[in-house]
Amino acid sequence: MSKVKALLILLAAAGWLIPAAAWAGPYEVFGTGPRAIAMGGAYSALGEDLAGVYYNIASITQVKRLHVEFGYVNAEPEITLNGVSHDLDPNRGAHFGVIVSNILRGHRLSFGANVFIPDDHVMRFLVLPSDHPHFVMTANANHTVVAIVGVGFEVFPWMSIGFGSNVLGDNVGGVDFEINENDPSRGSLRSEIGSYFSPVAGLWFRPFNCWRIGASYREKVEMELDLPNTIKIPPITAFHDSGISIIRESNLVLLAYTWSHFSPRQFTLGNALQLHPRLLTSFDLVYMQWSEMKTDAPYSFVYLSGGLADIFPTENGSPPPGPNAHDTINPSVGGEFHAVDTDRFDMFARTGYGFRPTPIPEQTGFSNYLDTDTHIVGAGLGFTFSDISQVLPRPFSFDLYTQFQFLERRVMHKTDPNNKIGDLEIEGYWWNLGGNITLRF
Repeated sequence: MSKVKALLILLAAAGWLIPAAAWAGPYEVFGTGPRAIAMGGAYSALGEDLAGVYYNIASITQVKRLHVEFGYVNAEPEITLNGVSHDLDPNRGAHFGVIVSNILRGHRLSFGANVFIPDDHVMRFLVLPSDHPHFVMTANANHTVVAIVGVGFEVFPWMSIGFGSNVLGDNVGGVDFEINENDPSRGSLRSEIGSYFSPVAGLWFRPFNCWRIGASYREKVEMELDLPNTIKIPPITAFHDSGISIIRESNLVLLAYTWSHFSPRQFTLGNALQLHPRLLTSFDLVYMQWSEMKTDAPYSFVYLSGGLADIFPTENGSPPPGPNAHDTINPSVGGEFHAVDTDRFDMFARTGYGFRPTPIPEQTGFSNYLDTDTHIVGAGLGFTFSDISQVLPRPFSFDLYTQFQFLERRVMHKTDPNNKIGDLEIEGYWWNLGGNITLRF
């Protein structure tokens, strides 16, 4: 077995064993990969690096042999709510991954794994009431591990298909407690990180050398956080050791749940054109089904069964209303100029623009979900060095990017003048900086 095949098997096994990762969040807001971010996220038809695992898993068949990337990202917010700086955590952490590619019976097969680990938390659940003003897009996105694994297969030299999965960590468990009248009461707490998989798929075409087409699908991701608390209450007897029960045994179940780390179902179509040997352009349209988003506010149920239920019947209210979000179409466009082209050194200049329309409607009532239309501008440089040494016989690259996200000013007027929060005015921006090193073997 060749070294490349052995690496492919080992990495595939390792990718499916990642137990506590979540996809929803940072890639949706900031993107991934310095080249893709610099080009405004218009990347579904390109994908010649690790970013292709996210933007279009089928496109990674363009990568040859072994491709390794690692880098760092840092996005800092400056957002105001009613003229006062709003407390939002930065998005920063390490990004790394690998693509292993080889020829199998005349067709290229590529495996990719893309991972992002934030600096501060492996996974955070920030649960707030719906009337508490919070930015629904980034409340938890800044503290989420991302893991995407997948395979691209070259059907024809001009066509590839790909399949993969987002690996989402799911928190399961709860509290079981038993009350004993004459003996010590006892209980247990169980909390575990499970795994939830959400599929991705893609198609990649190259009808002509100068024209590439990409289409990708990403299933929605959402985490249901529920930790039930069960309390067993023994029968209440008339006298000690009499055996005569006044009230039979009861069970009290306290269940609090919420939905978190939502990412919408997405359909992407993209084109990339090599208009000139030195000039590459790309364009993407993404349809995002935000209308399936559930409330991220907590909701509690109380279930009482047995003898005490006859005396104290329970009745639960309605869950808090959802954000009533609507679907969006997000366009992006990018360009790359091959500024320097020599035998041992190449330099690329990149820029791009994306528009993220808000799916959140006017907050005129009880809820206070915050978001606004966002303009995203990216720029970056890429440096590729060839024939460095016998250890690195293939080119290695160093890529830098900067991204500026401008959140338009938005004012939401409450219909009830007695609303305790009042009208909402938001505006601000994100600065996002990062870089990657790419090694090819």
